[in-house]
Amino acid sequence: LGLAKAYDEVVLPVLRRFKPDLVVAAAGFDTHWRDYQGSFVLSLQGIAKIVKTLNLAAKELCDGRIASNPSDRGALVNKERNVGS
Repeated sequence: LGLAKAYDEVVLPVLRRFKPDLVVAAAGFDTHWRDYQGSFVLSLQGIAKIVKTLNLAAKELCDGRIASNPSDRGALVNKERNVGS
């Protein structure tokens, strides 16, 4: 969970100094290990950890205001994962 650790040790301190009114996050799955165009190798648990960290930051810093924009590629990975479920 190196990227998740980076969120805890780098992104959160920067957000705390910046004091945003809103946290905005791209919510694609190009970080997932099965995304053929992504260069990260995160599991769904790793992605969930980052999302949880951003949600907690939004609650702490800006009354829970968070916006996300899912990417189409992420939808394709998720769709493939759910086929046959």
